[in-house]
Amino acid sequence: MRMEWVLRVFALVCAVLLFFAPVSGRTTWISAEPRETGGTGSIRHSAGWDWVAPLCGVVAIVGLAVGAVARPRVAGPVLGAAVATVALAGAAAAAWGHWRDAASGALDLRGFTTHPAPAAPAFALIAALGALCALVLALGWLKPGDGA
Repeated sequence: MRMEWVLRVFALVCAVLLFFAPVSGRTTWISAEPRETGGTGSIRHSAGWDWVAPLCGVVAIVGLAVGAVARPRVAGPVLGAAVATVALAGAAAAAWGHWRDAASGALDLRGFTTHPAPAAPAFALIAALGALCALVLALGWLKPGDGA
């Protein structure tokens, strides 16, 4: 029972931490020509990963809450933990995919230097760890009894 509580709290903390993704820094493209000489200067863009992460965090929190409230039964908690797992895995995939594309040069623009969002890998790791905890909860709740 104690392990179930630890996993639930850890997954919940990971989901709440995803709320900080929009303030973690954005991908920036800096022009070779400054604005004063007719260039465009710099461009900052979120690329969507840092808005997907908090939304997935909300879905994960709701799933974990449903699982906690319906805990004596099996179907509700397993479904809630599965929803949380999918949401957190989606946030991890969005953050990691953006980082991978930016770091590999897939997001490069002609005449610009790309600086990837600095915190994307950290948020990908946070979301992946939360997804792992939620998955272990779901698997533990599949068997009747005390759970994970």
